[in-house]
Amino acid sequence: MLKEQWARELMSDKEAERQKFILNRERNIELIQHNAAEKELRTKQSDLEKARDRELLEAALARDKAVAEIEEAERIKRRNEVIALQAYYKQSESDKNAYEKLIDEFVSAEAERQFKMREAQWQREEQAKINLLKDVYNSREKDILLKQAMKKEMDWFKENERKQIEASIAQQNAEFEAREA
Repeated sequence: MLKEQWARELMSDKEAERQKFILNRERNIELIQHNAAEKELRTKQSDLEKARDRELLEAALARDKAVAEIEEAERIKRRNEVIALQAYYKQSESDKNAYEKLIDEFVSAEAERQFKMREAQWQREEQAKINLLKDVYNSREKDILLKQAMKKEMDWFKENERKQIEASIAQQNAEFEAREA
């Protein structure tokens, strides 16, 4: 009778050990699946951020191009206005050539001075835009490098955790096999 009870207890202990092993293995599989799902989610989020950054950059470039086209059209219009004004003065009175010549020279010089001032202003604005874009690009590059470094660190932690889990599983398997032997 004691032998039978001892055999039942031994069988019960082995069954409990087997159930514990199966439960641990299922938990480890769930943990690995959860980590894979998190990695996929981070990848999708990174792709979405890249697409958003690309769209923002394209919008900024399109806006800058449109502004440049408007400024160019305005500059041509003003230059044409200056040329038209000069032509008007030249044709206004033929008997006042000397006076008109003086006015033409003054208008031409003033228009050229104003044009140079506007052109210098446009160049300063263009350089400011370029500097701003460079700052934005540099800032974004730093953000991307920081995200990459953080991702590498997270990947290292996950890999380390995975190795620990695998080592734990291997140890549990070895203990289980040692007990069954």
